[in-house]
Amino acid sequence: ANAAMSSETVDQYSLDHHRNWAYCGIATTLMLLRANGMSDEASTHRDMQSLAAQVYVTGAGTDVYKMAEVLRDRGLEDAKSTRNGSMAQLLDTLDKGQPVPFGVVHSEGRVTKVNAGGSKRYPGLKAGSEHYKTFGPAGHWVLVTGYEGSRENPAHFVINDPDMGGQLRATRAQLERMGKGSGNFYQVTQ
Repeated sequence: ANAAMSSETVDQYSLDHHRNWAYCGIATTLMLLRANGMSDEASTHRDMQSLAAQVYVTGAGTDVYKMAEVLRDRGLEDAKSTRNGSMAQLLDTLDKGQPVPFGVVHSEGRVTKVNAGGSKRYPGLKAGSEHYKTFGPAGHWVLVTGYEGSRENPAHFVINDPDMGGQLRATRAQLERMGKGSGNFYQVTQ
């Protein structure tokens, strides 16, 4: 999780593909693989093509079950997918040092970091800005990389958002709204 928190966010709009606007799940999976030393910037195009063929469903986006399956195939043997995940499962995985691919209906929070060179989609975005973006019926994928505060009462979550090409800091309430509430989270835990 620390590797994902300190690295640049994979900006889905920088991916060399004509469908990059729909590749948030691919970018999120790439970030998780990079955090575990299983991918790097040099292999981004090859890994993106492979992941897209395995997890992306045209018109529906990245499938959470296929995402977990490909992560297991690449060596993250404990990767489990769910469409009814809980806050406890999210925290368990973060406490193990693993970031969590997390499905959202919108993203919100304070921008803490933008990639070098800025965001491809939001060129005026900078650290300290408030960010809010809603997504269509297929939703959006982000990578939750950590939390601040205690496990019993996490104050904020750190989120790498491939749509904005940067990192957000969101309260627990914001994260729960983004993911439609604990017990309804689409996520891949370990």
